[in-house]
Amino acid sequence: MLQNYLPLWLLILSGCAFWWPKISSQFDPFLAFDALHAESLTVIFAVAMFAIGTLLPAEEVSQVLAKWPRVFLGTLAQFIIMPLLGWGLAVMLDVSVATKIGFILVGSVPGAMASNILTLQARGNVSYSVSLTTVSTLLSPLVVPTVLMLSLSSVISLEDVDLKKYFDPFKIGIKLSWSVALPVVLGHVMTRFSKSLASVSRKISEPVANLVILWIIAVIVAKTRDHFQLSAMIVVGLFLLNLLGYLSGYGVGKVAGLNEPMRRSLVLEVGMQNAGLGSLLAVKIFPDHPGAAIPTVLYMFGCMLTGAVLARIWSARPALSEGST
Repeated sequence: MLQNYLPLWLLILSGCAFWWPKISSQFDPFLAFDALHAESLTVIFAVAMFAIGTLLPAEEVSQVLAKWPRVFLGTLAQFIIMPLLGWGLAVMLDVSVATKIGFILVGSVPGAMASNILTLQARGNVSYSVSLTTVSTLLSPLVVPTVLMLSLSSVISLEDVDLKKYFDPFKIGIKLSWSVALPVVLGHVMTRFSKSLASVSRKISEPVANLVILWIIAVIVAKTRDHFQLSAMIVVGLFLLNLLGYLSGYGVGKVAGLNEPMRRSLVLEVGMQNAGLGSLLAVKIFPDHPGAAIPTVLYMFGCMLTGAVLARIWSARPALSEGST
């Protein structure tokens, strides 16, 4: 039930976080959690990634190795298309510096795990989708800091933000390694060697991962509630980023000769970003610019909504497997 109505739960929990001061002025559970420890959000994000790692079937590793050219193509497309779109919109739109940072963060993070579930609903190639998500996640400690460094330095002037003060690619890569890539690998390896853990993970890992991501977004909404500014420019920009990501993903798949199920997988993988990670990076890297997290939070809700609609449309249309397999 949680997975099927994830956008709704995201809206409800984020709404509670945003309007909590009107509900109770005595105790704020969202800000109280964030105050527990400086790395509390990062730690529970690592827990979510560990849970996701336990869900990766052993055969997916074989799929990555056996179909590496197509997996490489899809991963390369995502890490080129979305950063360029995020960067381009940050350059063109008349928005604040914090919002520009947010757009770049949205474009720079790897694909969202929710794309795998929606690919199944969309009659896409689930194995290809999981392979793309896995590889982009494992490469994120190397790719994300590099992309961010190039994009931010070309858009943000020194007078607006002293990037050297906030941005250390090496430290960000290390943080992504232990909070994103390492937990996924550890979760996968442990379930390979422990049947009891594998059995338990099949029952609880998916809801645990979803609940953790929902909670992280809610905490970040609470942290940014006093700085929240929603403008038509931001909404239109994020919609364009999402739409152009979908269209570009389908175009790349068509040009590359992928069959229809794999094209659908690539569309959802490219257009649906791990905005939970983007939100976490926004509050950790740019604590003095809370508005940077607003585009990432909005994009998470938006891409889940549009992805669900697209999957529902495709679910009614059989995917003919012409082209590559």
